[in-house]
Amino acid sequence: IASAEEVTAAIEQQDKKIQNALTELNAVSHAGGYKEWISKNKVFLSELKSNNPMSYQNFMERFTSVKSNLQTRGVI
Repeated sequence: IASAEEVTAAIEQQDKKIQNALTELNAVSHAGGYKEWISKNKVFLSELKSNNPMSYQNFMERFTSVKSNLQTRGVI
């Protein structure tokens, strides 16, 4: 029997929205693009948080890493 973490990981791998959101965020090249990304993904993130809290938590860990990278590069 798969653990909750294993099921969550499998769902995340299959969920192209999560992958696409992170890919788009990583491609942001200016502060306006970052704000646009936030606006575009606000509803999706809210739904993810409500419907799959473990995936949301994992997403936020990766989001924080990408955001930190953007800050380091001076993008935001």
